[in-house]
Amino acid sequence: MPQPNQPSSFSYAVTSRAMDVQTFTSSGRWVKPPNANYVIVDLWGGGGGGGAGRRGAGGTSRQGGGGAGGGARNRLVFFASDLPSIVAVTIGAGGAGGASQATNDTNGAAGTAGGTTTFSTYLSAFGGGAGGDGGVQPGTFTSGGTGGGAYSIGNNGASGTGGNAGGNPSSGSWGGTTITNNINNGGGGTNGGSIGSTEWGGAGGGQTHSQGATGGGGSIYGGCGGGGGGGLDISDVPIGGGAGGRNTYATGGGAAGASGTASGTAGSILLSGSGGGGGGGGSSATLASGAGGAGASPAGGGAGGGASVNGQLSGAGGAGGRGYAVIYTF
Repeated sequence: MPQPNQPSSFSYAVTSRAMDVQTFTSSGRWVKPPNANYVIVDLWGGGGGGGAGRRGAGGTSRQGGGGAGGGARNRLVFFASDLPSIVAVTIGAGGAGGASQATNDTNGAAGTAGGTTTFSTYLSAFGGGAGGDGGVQPGTFTSGGTGGGAYSIGNNGASGTGGNAGGNPSSGSWGGTTITNNINNGGGGTNGGSIGSTEWGGAGGGQTHSQGATGGGGSIYGGCGGGGGGGLDISDVPIGGGAGGRNTYATGGGAAGASGTASGTAGSILLSGSGGGGGGGGSSATLASGAGGAGASPAGGGAGGGASVNGQLSGAGGAGGRGYAVIYTF
């Protein structure tokens, strides 16, 4: 597996000595074992929360919530002698999904960004950006959240548009920049690369507008993006959500909710150890709309909820997966 960074002079001999492994699903302290030589720190940031869909009058444009970006994964090898005996480990929380709307003619609530996971000041993996709130602008997109940055010099994911929003992971284009049916299947997020699949950075979340939704972007090692929620156009035709982002093994993405009241399903763990994105919720012109699926832990982005008609709840956004840390010492 490729490493994002490591000391230029790093080398070691394989020995029969047992490896010490300390894992963190919540914040705590890493304690350096005696006689340690090398330390591998492996971190995942929290996935962002998906946005909720708009609740509005029949015959108007109503957008579903945007899918959230996945959290980044970051790994670095240290000489044990360069680290103190105890190091604080902070696990980034998954972002909350936007709340469904109970007031007529109201845009959906945006989600919140995922938190940063840190190994004190030595290494960080940034969280994914929040999914945008479902709006009313016809022909425009609700933003998907950008993916978290993989490196210490990177940035937290922010609410993104265009190429920063996640694309549907189809064959040959894992979050690529192709345009299909006027829907931008844009690439991954911050420091993850805007063309092709992201590698260590989190993937971007899916966009949505009143006539369609894209799936979340895929990441090889980082968290995948959540799918966009389904919208409603002036003809009141319900739209299904976008699928959750997957990795290159086509695993981990939550299924999209079909048009109507169907909610998206939660993502699952990828073979690389990161979380898949949740599937977007479907929209309904007569009943409460579907909620976005949650991103899997660690680092998966939550999906957007579906839009609804006045008098019915819009779909809530899905929560992002929490961060994670594994520290190997030998």
